[in-house]
Amino acid sequence: MDPEEFTQLTYEQEIRFQNIFGNLSKEPLGPLTYEETQRYNQLFGPFKLGEPNYQLTYPQEMEFKMLFGTGYARQHTMHGVPVASYDILGAELREKILADFKEAAEEEKKQEAREKLWRAIKTVRNGWGIARAKDKSRAIVYPVEADASIVNLAIAVHLDPNEAFGTYGWVKGAEGSPIRDITEFTEKKRDGLSVPNKIVIAVGGDLNKMSESLLLQMANDVYDAATAKDFQVIYHCYSMAPFSSSQLQGEMKDDLWGFALYGHGMVNTQQAILEGGKGNGAFEIKKSNVPSNDGGTANDIFESNLLPGGYKYAIVIAKLCSAEYSGWSACVSRNGASYIAGGVVSLSGTGYLKNNSVAKTIE
Repeated sequence: MDPEEFTQLTYEQEIRFQNIFGNLSKEPLGPLTYEETQRYNQLFGPFKLGEPNYQLTYPQEMEFKMLFGTGYARQHTMHGVPVASYDILGAELREKILADFKEAAEEEKKQEAREKLWRAIKTVRNGWGIARAKDKSRAIVYPVEADASIVNLAIAVHLDPNEAFGTYGWVKGAEGSPIRDITEFTEKKRDGLSVPNKIVIAVGGDLNKMSESLLLQMANDVYDAATAKDFQVIYHCYSMAPFSSSQLQGEMKDDLWGFALYGHGMVNTQQAILEGGKGNGAFEIKKSNVPSNDGGTANDIFESNLLPGGYKYAIVIAKLCSAEYSGWSACVSRNGASYIAGGVVSLSGTGYLKNNSVAKTIE
């Protein structure tokens, strides 16, 4: 080797040297390869011949190699002109390289998150993968086809595409932030989005044993279908643990995908219709000891107008007396399913079959 031709060890030579003699951290690494020099010039501008220049320090060259890859100095010239080493990096250039490192690391983390999300997907519908978890009130959705749209997503989760965006819309970022419009939706969908994953089931009180048993069986069918698909389910039975209208309202405030209410409903009468009577068809939660206007006690009620609004729901079940006269039917998404009826409950009747038909749409 001509000592005038090579004044520094190549990268591989320096590594082999260090393996034998230890790391001489103050010594520079070998010169850049031709390809590395070209890539460096594209980003940071060409090296100017004739100006004072120095070999990169060991940490600087290590950073550079991490950014552009490793190699050895097969060519020590550029276009036939001898190429000296680059000036020691200035603060501005170092900051740019470190910023590039940070951006690359963040992108790597996003890619790891995408791969983790992909592994969690159990359901694929209409070009969207859906990852649900029983302990999460929102499910993560991820496009598995390039043209996955908001319309396809709405069909996949049984919600209305026209109610997807904005502060009270049903689609949000994976971290839970609202999606303003279709533009933001398109930008963020590659990193995953989230949709409601909560179902609330409630069986009211003051029921005779036969009615409660039948209604519980209907409620259990919904519960079984929902938990099998990893929905987060909140289940109330008044005779086992009393609950209130305000409690239901709080639980339904955010991330609600659907609900099922069973029990007494406010009985409708012709006089009540004429007077616009409040609560007709509303869910009566018995024996709640809520003070009434006359100083006594009244049954706590939950009405459809206590729902948060913003979007309609994928499933709505209201098995309550006079339920058809209340606003429950207006709560159902155009892609959703519902069973809204009053009257006597029977496991052999069409009502039970309709309840189970709605339960089977849970997916």
